[in-house]
Amino acid sequence: MEKKRIVEKILLIVLFLVEILLIYCKIEVNKDSTQETLSEFQENINEAKEINSEEKYKYVNLRINMPLNLNDLEEYFENPIQNDMDKNGIGEIIGDGMPLDDDGFPYAVDIEFEVEKNKLEEFKDILKNYKFPSGTYLEDEEEIIEEYCELHLAELRVEQLSEKRAKKVYEELKEEMKEYCTYVSIYNYNVNNKIERIYFCGENMEKMQEIIEEYIEKNDIEI
Repeated sequence: MEKKRIVEKILLIVLFLVEILLIYCKIEVNKDSTQETLSEFQENINEAKEINSEEKYKYVNLRINMPLNLNDLEEYFENPIQNDMDKNGIGEIIGDGMPLDDDGFPYAVDIEFEVEKNKLEEFKDILKNYKFPSGTYLEDEEEIIEEYCELHLAELRVEQLSEKRAKKVYEELKEEMKEYCTYVSIYNYNVNNKIERIYFCGENMEKMQEIIEEYIEKNDIEI
């Protein structure tokens, strides 16, 4: 009789433990199910946001047909354009870059924009307040949607000069060009920041070329 009671007690304990184990397993299953449901819900929200963003915004790229170092790019175009966009709640700049030629030199700059679709015409009106070198255009994923051709670009290569003389040429020509140039920029992508190329952008191409040629002859610069 005593043995029978012991066996019954053991069975009760085992049953109790089994019941606890089942309850734990049920909680874990519900937890995983809940977590899976929340994950799916979050994915659906993210997908909805992406779809809504694609429907609300248009992505466009402004290809400026002039090499500009990043400091000049920000000063001449990115900062003032973004300020104008902020005033009208039109969108924002989302990136920039420089396409390179076969020799590794930039020949233009790109500014990428995220613009509200219903304000694209306002954005185009903002760009009309700026002067761009000939060959500049605004494009979307499919086609060119606006072209600009107000200014001309003149280039002077000074990579053959010493660092000190190249800087002197840049500063002196910049001063002489100030009445005729809308934008002046330099390219110096090297270890010691030596100026390699100088770019002048303005309305009077003949005058800019004339000033450059006279300066080269006067200062005996080999190009």
